[in-house]
Amino acid sequence: MYDKVRLWKRWEEGEDFAALPTYLDEAKEQIDHNSGEVRYLGSLKGVRVAIYPNGLSLEGSLPKFMYGGNNIYPLDRHTTQEAFASLGDALHMDIISAKVTGLEFGCNFVMEHPPREYLQRLGDMPRRQRYSFCNDTIYYRRKGANQPDTMTFYDKIEDAKAKGMKPPKMLENAYILRSEIRFKGNLCKMLNQPQITALTLSEKPFYKDLLKRFVEAYMSIRKLPRLCPEYVSLIQSPKDAQEAFFAMIMAKQGTAIDDVNNFVQSLQDAHTFQQRKDYSRLREMLQRVMTKAKMRSDDPLISELDDCFLNLQVNAS
Repeated sequence: MYDKVRLWKRWEEGEDFAALPTYLDEAKEQIDHNSGEVRYLGSLKGVRVAIYPNGLSLEGSLPKFMYGGNNIYPLDRHTTQEAFASLGDALHMDIISAKVTGLEFGCNFVMEHPPREYLQRLGDMPRRQRYSFCNDTIYYRRKGANQPDTMTFYDKIEDAKAKGMKPPKMLENAYILRSEIRFKGNLCKMLNQPQITALTLSEKPFYKDLLKRFVEAYMSIRKLPRLCPEYVSLIQSPKDAQEAFFAMIMAKQGTAIDDVNNFVQSLQDAHTFQQRKDYSRLREMLQRVMTKAKMRSDDPLISELDDCFLNLQVNAS
């Protein structure tokens, strides 16, 4: 479930870090001409390393570090502990006390259909803005410049190919949907923890709490099931017919939720309404048409994705 992490380790009294640059795959010395401070920048099997007079910064994908540059297989709390032990051995120091300042937590789901078909069924998320890029990626971000956490969904195989990674042969033709939450900023405040260190990530209570947050975030997303084939027989009034017509048009548009959001945003930009709540009401009205219960059928793709998330908690260890 863990992928990219960012760590900071402050040097303790008497700790010797002079030999650290020699352990890196490559290291460059940099000198701050104003302060005279010397630092070393390098990498270790894909993990970026920065050595300062007062501490050590590490940033990178733990699965890539463990599995030779491939992050198709994320790490659970047990293999995460192994990854930190291996990273510490490579640096010849103990890093489990290092503070976690950034974290990606998520899962790769092997699906029955192409990922974009599931993304088309994901609507808005409470207190977040939905952003769609092409047909293969969705971001859910909080409003404002500060983005302490972001939830995202994307086609993992296409992402891997775009980054020059070769998927394992057994998975190169699979449909893999990746979902993750990216945390940054004050993690202790966000996750209600007194401190979060590399060791914390392998502790069961913390791992299960992250898993619970991850599943709850997904379940809060409004789902957009497909139009019921028998919708005509359900029409009993002109209003039903009007709603059925709009629902039908929206169902044909894979980016219907984006069309709704873009339309409402254009009205906001034009200052159409005097009260801000009217934009939210309009968005809710349009989305209600998209998800009108009697015009929609049970969607097997939504059920499949729901099961993927719910099974995470059942199988957690």
